[in-house]
Amino acid sequence: MISTGLIIDTSGLFIAPAEAVSKFSNISIRLDDKSVSARVVGIDYQNGIALLKMNKPYGRPIQVKTQTGCAGQMILAIGNSYGVRAASALGICAGYRPDGMMQFSASFTPSSHGGGLFSMNGKLLGVITAQIGDRSEVGLAIPAYKIPEIVSYLKENGNRYAGYLGLQTREIEISPPIVVQMMPNMQQSTIASLKNRIEISHGLIVEKVAMHSPAYLAGFKKGDLLFQANKFSIDNPQAFATFIQKTEPGTTIGFDFLRHNAIYSVDVKVGTLEKAHAQTKSPHGTQSDLLADSILKEIQFLKEQIKGLESTVKQLRR
Repeated sequence: MISTGLIIDTSGLFIAPAEAVSKFSNISIRLDDKSVSARVVGIDYQNGIALLKMNKPYGRPIQVKTQTGCAGQMILAIGNSYGVRAASALGICAGYRPDGMMQFSASFTPSSHGGGLFSMNGKLLGVITAQIGDRSEVGLAIPAYKIPEIVSYLKENGNRYAGYLGLQTREIEISPPIVVQMMPNMQQSTIASLKNRIEISHGLIVEKVAMHSPAYLAGFKKGDLLFQANKFSIDNPQAFATFIQKTEPGTTIGFDFLRHNAIYSVDVKVGTLEKAHAQTKSPHGTQSDLLADSILKEIQFLKEQIKGLESTVKQLRR
């Protein structure tokens, strides 16, 4: 699988996207005109970062910027693009999202995941992890100030697993608020702390429940309106996903939700994200399949870029 990574110290430690190394036993890092073998020290499934150790130290480590603000600043997104190493793209940092990720606008490809988001004076602001938007024009990055903690944890403990429920949700605002009557719960869990009637104005609508996931086994269905987790209000999909991901697997969370104008309560044991991914992806997890998937993503990105150029040419001809 084609990806990008960053040298973080002089001992040979290197960070890369978790998805690029989690299914492979043989890992090779290309630096300048040579390839270096590496092994996995640990994978942080909560942040999607893998820590590698090169067999032989090589190269110069990056400089990390410790400040937390970047909104409105010009940035450089640098990564592997169509085989061109250290391809750079100029962009703007939008700031921090509710889930703690940095959001920025710059043109880059999926193979740049794991690359760096740099300030104009060359210091690392973040590690690129994802693209969003119809044309993948918006990027997400883990803030650089979090990297030392991630590296330290993986060096000392190995893998850090993430929580998993198997829910896809979207935000909903109810105006005017609805008042509903409490009903018996689904799983015999206590709801004594709920009032007989409750007012609901915000929440998360369940759009999809993964088969055999913890949410599926707990009885969640598409269309359920989640409004409380452990008695705290939930109304932001990003913040909720981050909360679940950073919850220790095996932890029990109490949910209150609305279904057919009645309130229910259920306790759900959080699963493990890494195991869930293994169950759903292992049938297609060979090295050749993952490499093909990486190349197909690159092709799709090129097609979208070509469409954009064709549209621009048509406008110029008018």
